[in-house]
Amino acid sequence: MATTLNPTLQALRERIEERSKATRAAYLNNLPQGPQNRTAVGCANLAHTTAIYPSTTKRVISLHKSPHLGIVTAYNDMLSAHQPFAVYPELIAKHARALGATTQVAGGTPAMCDGVTQGREGMELSLFSRDVIALSACVGLSHDVFDGAILLGVCDKIAPGPGDEPETQHFTAYTLEEGQKLFAAFREWHGRQDVETLAVEAKVVSERWQFGGMIDWVARLYGVVTLLDIKTSKAIYDEYRIQLAAYKAAWDELHP
Repeated sequence: MATTLNPTLQALRERIEERSKATRAAYLNNLPQGPQNRTAVGCANLAHTTAIYPSTTKRVISLHKSPHLGIVTAYNDMLSAHQPFAVYPELIAKHARALGATTQVAGGTPAMCDGVTQGREGMELSLFSRDVIALSACVGLSHDVFDGAILLGVCDKIAPGPGDEPETQHFTAYTLEEGQKLFAAFREWHGRQDVETLAVEAKVVSERWQFGGMIDWVARLYGVVTLLDIKTSKAIYDEYRIQLAAYKAAWDELHP
């Protein structure tokens, strides 16, 4: 059911938005407008970033050869709903490795629960903690080494929604709940199509044009062999069309 904001609060909100419009726009315009290329990050920065990894993984991350995801977690042992997050990073890393990606816990956020702090002075910190949480997420993702982010939280008081933190607006951030919604939407779309999967992560090489790559998904869509590339960006760029055209040339070369 839709709710209407109190007129006094609505007026206050509009005044604040109007007053900060110019400075906020100037701030956002200074942020990166697209994913950052890790090859431009200094060697010392990358050495710290990749110190925990074996040499082969260090090279993959440093040369920006595959997606690298940052995890921001609200794990603690105080709240029973958050305790399972202790094992989530490794589970996520395992699935990411299977898809050719790497992950890293970028940082943690504080987490409060009404059930624990209700009636105590600490409850007064609940509202302020949201700013701290947003700041924590920004700090964890501020190193220009991630292509996306996964936010581990239980409710909106714990993990800010994707895009709420200005620092993350130049790449995609998802909570697990949103990931589940996206997967459900994909399954619903898939169920409505006449589609037959032919290959997943199909490696192709063109001897003629001397390049290689990996196609996310090859399917027979309504009887036509179709190459599909799964993206998480917020727009469709010309580079994607060039990429698929190249993959199509390589695929046709291998499957005349």
